[in-house]
Amino acid sequence: MKKLFRKVLVVDDDRASRFLCEAVLEDMQVAEALTTYEHGKGALEHLKSSCIDEHAARVDCPDPVLLDLNMPVMDGIELLEQLDKLNASHIIQSRVVVLTSSSYSQDVEKTRRYGVKGYIVKPLTEEKVRTLLVSADQPPIV
Repeated sequence: MKKLFRKVLVVDDDRASRFLCEAVLEDMQVAEALTTYEHGKGALEHLKSSCIDEHAARVDCPDPVLLDLNMPVMDGIELLEQLDKLNASHIIQSRVVVLTSSSYSQDVEKTRRYGVKGYIVKPLTEEKVRTLLVSADQPPIV
């Protein structure tokens, strides 16, 4: 399969989930580069420097951002709030895909208020990646 994602950012505190994401994306050969963070604070700094700041090169801006909701330091909702405060809703809407173990409707609704690109319930599988690749505008909840 042709590499379709230039840069992928995985934000998840669970080492096994990060490893699985990397393994699935590598097996499918759909990502040129993968960066990971264990919490939203590191990811926020990465996104600010690569996508948001006026001097950002933008070529390092990841797409997609696979974001877990439940993490220490700064969770996924807090990261979405911070991006919203930075007037970076375009980043949320065009790049952020929630990848979480939560299938609770209130979590889905919270993230939809920010206009996330998609919502995927863990684990990440090849089928879910294909859905993400095919549904460029608004991936379904899978």
